[in-house]
Amino acid sequence: MALRLVPSGGAAPRQAADPTAAADLALACELFDVRGMIEPVIAARAAERSIGADHLRRLYALRGAMRRAMEGPGAPDVGALLAANAAFHVVLARACGNDVLTCIVEEVFLRLDPLLGRAIDRGAGHDSPVDPSCHGDVLDAVLRGDPDHAWETARAHVASSRRAVLDALVGVGSRPER
Repeated sequence: MALRLVPSGGAAPRQAADPTAAADLALACELFDVRGMIEPVIAARAAERSIGADHLRRLYALRGAMRRAMEGPGAPDVGALLAANAAFHVVLARACGNDVLTCIVEEVFLRLDPLLGRAIDRGAGHDSPVDPSCHGDVLDAVLRGDPDHAWETARAHVASSRRAVLDALVGVGSRPER
């Protein structure tokens, strides 16, 4: 049975071209399901708690590293972007004070990073699955102590990232080969 997905924009369903692509799509769906369950909760919990200044400084520094990787010379620097993105999510989870949750986030990004990298490489014309401004919106809500806004902003970020990755994996808007 082939995996069929409806890419963003409501276009007709597309199928993965080969078994490896189907496995990548299935894995991406599972990982984004997990992200959708935990990231809004992590953001809301961080907003409810008074997370330490060290965590906040680290989170803002990682958001800056993501921006530099997206906008600096030779951009995008996919390796630097993925490292800063994964570290951002791990630090935010760690700020919640739950070691198990932190381990789950680490595992998700260990498995997701290769798919994110491919989506960034193929994603001409799409929003990046790693958007520093979305991370900044989550951080601002956390800093304001607004758990509802933090939850909604994190939910929207995961949904946007999911669309970008799945679209890239099924070839929607992919770059022509050089």
